[in-house]
Amino acid sequence: MAIATPQWKPQVLQKRRTQHDLIPSSWHLSETALTTAPLSSIETIRTSNILTKDELAWTETTDIRHLVTLIATRQVTSEQLTTAFCKRAAVAQQLTKCLTEIIFDKALARAKQLDEHLARTGAVVGPLHGVPVSVKDRFDVEGVDTTVDRKLRLGVVFDDGIVKPQPPVARAMRETVQALRAAGHEVIEWDTSLHVPATEMWNKAILGDGGSHCRKLCEIIDEPLIEGMVVGTEKDMLSLDEREKVRTTTI
Repeated sequence: MAIATPQWKPQVLQKRRTQHDLIPSSWHLSETALTTAPLSSIETIRTSNILTKDELAWTETTDIRHLVTLIATRQVTSEQLTTAFCKRAAVAQQLTKCLTEIIFDKALARAKQLDEHLARTGAVVGPLHGVPVSVKDRFDVEGVDTTVDRKLRLGVVFDDGIVKPQPPVARAMRETVQALRAAGHEVIEWDTSLHVPATEMWNKAILGDGGSHCRKLCEIIDEPLIEGMVVGTEKDMLSLDEREKVRTTTI
């Protein structure tokens, strides 16, 4: 008996083909590199010869201020820097499927505009002028898919009864709520009265195995438990009946 293809599968395959086609061929990894890639994608990125030495250095800096300075002082153009990050993202995508929407072309076009502006005026357009960024696909970006609808449903906590916001913070929160509602989003004032019992129930549930699951995982890789991890101990152990009671409890 033939097994029917899930309805979603052709869409997924088409999406993956589209993603692949949006990566320039000169940034493609060879089949050998893909099939023999080490566990660390970083090692493959560094040895792929797709990024130059400078591009590797730029994309591995941990201080964004350094990148801003490079562009503002015209040591590096935004187009060069954006190309470097696009290359790195492209290699990572082939190894880990970490991207959902690939808009390298738009990023490079915007980078060219910013370079032209800086050359013409000698001034940057903002504190992150020319520095490329990636955004989570929950954000609605024109022309590409998103994982959420345009209208959002948000919760807001003005005062949790423990830490009361300072007046300027409270005012900013109210203004944000007003702006969100004016844009058509639904904003609900969150009831925090159940936070304490809910947290207590959550703690019981995750600690109920006495930490055996975490210890077994650590044994597999021969590593100790990280200090500060929320892991159960013998005194937290729950019987099957006690676990079922926690599972079915409502608050």
